[in-house]
Amino acid sequence: MAKRSKLAEFRFKIDAYTPDTIPMARLAKYLAALAEFLGEESMVHFVALEKGSTSVVQKIQKEAIPKVEARITLVKRGDESSDAMKTFRHLNHLLREDNGAACLFRGKKGKLLPFPGINAVSPTDYGAFWQDGTLDGVPIRVGGKRLTVPITIEQEERVFVCLAKRALAKRIAAEHLFTSTLRMFGRGRWYRDYKGSWILEKFIIKDFIALKRTSLSQVVEALRAVEASEWSTSDNPWKELHDIRHGSNSGE
Repeated sequence: MAKRSKLAEFRFKIDAYTPDTIPMARLAKYLAALAEFLGEESMVHFVALEKGSTSVVQKIQKEAIPKVEARITLVKRGDESSDAMKTFRHLNHLLREDNGAACLFRGKKGKLLPFPGINAVSPTDYGAFWQDGTLDGVPIRVGGKRLTVPITIEQEERVFVCLAKRALAKRIAAEHLFTSTLRMFGRGRWYRDYKGSWILEKFIIKDFIALKRTSLSQVVEALRAVEASEWSTSDNPWKELHDIRHGSNSGE
């Protein structure tokens, strides 16, 4: 009977969350990106999440360790052509979105590679600068002991960590947590990354409104109810909406 391969233990420690606060969908994104970064996916095994910061524990089969370490070396050398560098940048992008950073360890103290995330300074980045604006999303976490409270906002597949004064955060938590799509008014700190994408680094909420969930049918009925509106006499408002969006000749 063949002996079972020895396993080396690696840890990817994220400072933006704890195991109790990281959304499952967000954790899944980190796990997928980390698996891609390490490579050798059939030989890298998820073990656990450790307490404290979110520390993802993996065990790597002995024969895959040199290949994993070679990928890490490519990143340390700054090899922009390597697939490892591409996935390294993707992980840093996720960390930037979460206002966090991370580090990959071998064992508990063997520091292999830092992921600077929010702390990274790239010569090809532009910004950051502050601008008034709005942010739409569903509040999924409100918590903290400071006067300025962190609020996690989910926007489709993206997650933003915003800030608000305690009284405003209390209203959001009491009335809208997990249930409402909010339009938040405030001031955001933006920068442009090396890919040319605009990234929201921080958003301070000054006020908000709850957005109504209105179906297209309800919108059409509301338009037809407006006095002196041509919509009230239209025989086919759906076609008119289509023509407005695509042009009157698109269906010919």
